[in-house]
Amino acid sequence: MGRSETALLLAATFTMAPLARADDQAKPSDTMTVKRSSKPGTVVASQSESVAAIITAVDQDKREISLQGENGRIENMHVDDRVKNFSQLKVGDAVLVKFYRGLVLTMQAPDSASVAPKVEAVAGGAAPGEKPAGAVAAVIRGTVTIQAIDSKTRIVTLVGPEGRQFRVKAGPDVRLEKAKVGDKVLAEYGEGLAISVTSTRPSAPK
Repeated sequence: MGRSETALLLAATFTMAPLARADDQAKPSDTMTVKRSSKPGTVVASQSESVAAIITAVDQDKREISLQGENGRIENMHVDDRVKNFSQLKVGDAVLVKFYRGLVLTMQAPDSASVAPKVEAVAGGAAPGEKPAGAVAAVIRGTVTIQAIDSKTRIVTLVGPEGRQFRVKAGPDVRLEKAKVGDKVLAEYGEGLAISVTSTRPSAPK
């Protein structure tokens, strides 16, 4: 496919899992830190990361690729069928993986109705005549409940309607004393993942 910047967007199974499960021994960086927003009763968080990698395997039938990063670790990924130029990928291609996730938590009134979890996925493609490109992202929205608050570590444990637990950390500007166990919170979590083929190869694994 040459070394032109060909944007390929991957779709994954988008759930609240990336927020760090409370029953997992997640690394500190896995727990998103929320901060105050301009909207009263709402806190937000966002993270982005870029990683250089090499394609070590391509499965055309399953639409899966294996990527090896600078740390030598190999990750397998599924490529959404809306990406039309998957067949152009080949072993040895240098790629830049970009990942983004964002979170919005809004306090709900005690007597307000709970919002059932709903996932929405969006995708877009390049205009005619442009280089092959695409965009895939997904957002899950629903009511969760505050299950525990650790005022010392400022870790708040949230639980969804199916009993799954997640943790977030309240930043120093968040008035944690305003929240209490049992409060309902409207959570909106979104993430997107992109891979672009580049001419820059990552450093060799150490």
